[in-house]
Amino acid sequence: MKLRQLGESGLLLLFGWSVAFYYHLCSGIRHLVWDAGYGFEIRSAYRSGYAVLAATVVLTVLTWLYVFLA
Repeated sequence: MKLRQLGESGLLLLFGWSVAFYYHLCSGIRHLVWDAGYGFEIRSAYRSGYAVLAATVVLTVLTWLYVFLA
């Protein structure tokens, strides 16, 4: 399926789905670290939260660059 066939609303939905997917993935990894007993200090909790947001942005951008450039 070509991306042109999806239309603007289809691309927007796929983009939103990919953001949600990567956010959920990164937050799951964060919770696994918490389950192991690490990262409960306030500073670590804030840093890991920002790391989740940054990783979500990076992974989403890389995915869409791959989609459009491949």
